[in-house]
Amino acid sequence: MNIDSIGLTANELKLNGYYYQEKSYETYPYYRNEYGGYSQDKNKKYNQIRILPIVLYPDGSANKLSSFSGTQDNSAFNYGIKCSLEENNTIESAYEHFECYLKNRPEDNYIFINKKAEIWSQGVFKTDENKIVLQIFYNSRGNYYLYEESGKIINDTTFILNKAKDFETGKEFEINKKYMFKAMRDMPKIESYILKNKNKFDKN
Repeated sequence: MNIDSIGLTANELKLNGYYYQEKSYETYPYYRNEYGGYSQDKNKKYNQIRILPIVLYPDGSANKLSSFSGTQDNSAFNYGIKCSLEENNTIESAYEHFECYLKNRPEDNYIFINKKAEIWSQGVFKTDENKIVLQIFYNSRGNYYLYEESGKIINDTTFILNKAKDFETGKEFEINKKYMFKAMRDMPKIESYILKNKNKFDKN
């Protein structure tokens, strides 16, 4: 994607927050074990509500940040200590856990030995009237490859991605991912490796 043409064409989407997919996964709850870590209770299967967020910034940069629930799970990031959050299997609690993580990202203190790792889950986006294209880098066997998703903007708080292309394999896919908007006060900015290093990326 041409770095000089990223971002919004006009005011197609709100950017004072983040976009997310809402998903429900069948899993088992985690509990604190005797070793100080976490184990799963295999006798208590349940449907866990999660969000899969994408953060879009006015400068055209984007971040796709894993998935988040309203529970501690087995993460080393402690939501109770960081933000005094309780565990609840609700989408509202998932919002709170993600926003806590975003404001206290441990990656901000990382020093990467492999400098290529700085680009993991980062990318760019652009809109053109009712169309949106996202390009995000992902890790595959220690290397970083580009994955593109595109689709239609429904309104200024909703878009649906229906096509994808993996630049590592050249394969294209039909997808169906609906993203909705959640406003967030004091939205932190994740520094874009791509925009800091424009000369490293081809304009294609």
